Parts: sequence; C-alpha cells; structure tokens
Amino acid sequence: MTVQLATSPHTAPEPAIDARHGHVFWITGLSGSGKSTVGSELWRRLRQQGRPALYLDGDILREVVSEDLGHTPSSRRRSAMRNARLCKLLASQGHDVVCATMSLFHEVQDWNRANTPGYHEIYLRVPLEELMRRDSKGIYRSAREARISNVVGLDIAAEFPQQPDLVIDNHGTLEAAAAVEQIWSRFVATAKAGPDSSAPAVDFGTKAETLERLQPLLRSAHILPQIRCCLAEWRLDREAVLARVTAAGWASGSVIVRSSSRSEDSSAGSRAGMYDSILNVSGRAAIADAIDRVVDSFSGSADGADQIFIQPMLQHTHMAGVAFTRRPDGGAPYYVINYDDCSGRTDQVTSGMGDGLRIFFCQRS
Repeated sequence: MTVQLATSPHTAPEPAIDARHGHVFWITGLSGSGKSTVGSELWRRLRQQGRPALYLDGDILREVVSEDLGHTPSSRRRSAMRNARLCKLLASQGHDVVCATMSLFHEVQDWNRANTPGYHEIYLRVPLEELMRRDSKGIYRSAREARISNVVGLDIAAEFPQQPDLVIDNHGTLEAAAAVEQIWSRFVATAKAGPDSSAPAVDFGTKAETLERLQPLLRSAHILPQIRCCLAEWRLDREAVLARVTAAGWASGSVIVRSSSRSEDSSAGSRAGMYDSILNVSGRAAIADAIDRVVDSFSGSADGADQIFIQPMLQHTHMAGVAFTRRPDGGAPYYVINYDDCSGRTDQVTSGMGDGLRIFFCQRS
C-alpha cells in the first residue's frame, strides 16, 4: 500500500483530561446509519458502570433546542453548533455525554476538537444503497419521489469526518452491542489502562478504509482527506457522488482519483499497482471521466462494494515511495523503504516505471 503523508499542525498528543470533566461521545453518520441505536446502548453501558452519563438524540434535540430552525444547510449548521455547545457545557459539569447526531459539517467537527476536552468523534459508516434499503423513516424514498428536499447525502452534500477518532462500518452482520464494544475498547477501557497501554491495532479494510483508520493514531504525520464511494453508489447516482466531491473545498484544485478494491490490499498480501489511479485531475467533468477509468480498470473482477476514492493531489513532493516493516521477499525483520527523491512525482515507485530509485534498509532491533 502506498500512503501519501504530509506534515500536519494537528499532530501533538491531546492534553490530559481533568478528572472532573466528562467525555463527549459524538456519534455521527447519515440518516439510518444506526446512531440512535448505538448511542443509547453506549449510554446504558456507561450508566451500568456507575458513570454520570447523559444521552442526547439528534431528533429530540431538534425539537427541544432547534425547533425554530428549518432543514436548509445554514439551519442545519446552526442546529449542529447548538448541539456542540450543549455537549461542551454538560461535559464541563462532569457528565459523560453521548450525542447521536448527524451534524456533518467540518466547521462543527473542528470546533468540537478545538474546544471540548475529552471529545471522541465516532463515525458510523454505511453505504448509501444500504441506507436506502433500510430507510426506516422513509426519508430517502420521499426524496427520490421529490416529496421532500434538503436531505443530507442526496441534495445536501455531507461533510464526512476528516479525522474521526473511530470509524465503525455499521452494516452487514455487525450488531449494536459489537459496535459499542469497539467504542468501549477504544476510549473507555484504554483510559482506565493509562498512558502506557499499547496502541490499538488497525484492521485492514479497503485501501481507503485503512487510511481512514490510521489517521487518528498518527502523531507525526497526516493523511490527506478523502471522499469515497462504492461502485454501486456511482452507478446509482453519479451526480450525487460528484456533488459530494465538489462540495469539498480542496476539490477545486488538482486531485487524484484512486482505486480501492476489496481485493487490493489485505493483511495477507498486496496487489499494489493492479488497478489504475489517475493523477492531477481538475474539474467536475474530468473527475467523472477519471472515476470511469478507474472503474474500467477493475474489469470483470469488480462488484458493487469495491470503491473509488478522491484525495487532494500532493504538491511540492520532496520524496515519495513505499515502506515495509519486513522484507517483502521473505519476511526478514528489516525496515525497507523504496523511494524516489529526484522527480517530484508520487507514482515512480508504485508504477514500477521510475528511474534512479533508491532503497534503504535498516535492521529492526
């Protein structure tokens, strides 16, 4: 797997939380992703452990503190900020706060991280086609039939978390109790174990998913933001996918469109370079064409769950390459870095076409 890294101003460890200050478990995702189910289950578990916990449900919050607001993007943003400030207030009084809310705005996520000690951002990720299948509130069906508008994820672009502390793929066979266990292990049990606890392992997903799971664990590096979709989403409504991409501020510049097949990278092996990635893409039409080219490179092996993802194109590159923690030809305990520090490009190693590439070996002690 090739990981493009850039230095980040957000790499310092979080400050220690005052014992009298509560934690905020900000559970976010699109409508139908299971926020209320997971949030209420987490709240019950916290209460069972004797913790002073409060549960805030986004739908009820709207009735209580945002009944004067509509569903336009600006109203939704104001409502999300009210939720954020309320969570901070309650946590400052010693309560653990579980807030199940959509609130998919980068501005709000950034405000929480900057202003709320003990803030844990948990993103429940569910493919759009699965959300449409569930549709317990009838929202997606009503939107498709043009009976309602201003639906996040359809006609309002969702600003998915760029640096969530935990991503849970809340679909398939995953039960609510298992999702809560992931949250508990990541934040509650780890806090009890103290600062010397070993870092949590990262489960391999697709290339895009694994990069997203790595981000909250990094302390001296940064993974560029991404927007991704599965093939089923692209085939169902390519305009909605393009709207999500163009809504990202960084997408107005040059981007890279990358493959993220389920068969591409795993803990057992890598098929790096098997599928296409399209570099230096600019503009909506060019992005659509690049996505089609990546999809075509999957050929007959693709299914609806395979993914494409878009990131900002890394600029002013001084060095790019691939790092291994063992020799790939036999598993010997060496750090091996195959890199290019001359061309300023990012694809010389992964394409296998670069000249003048260098290799660095270091025995692991």
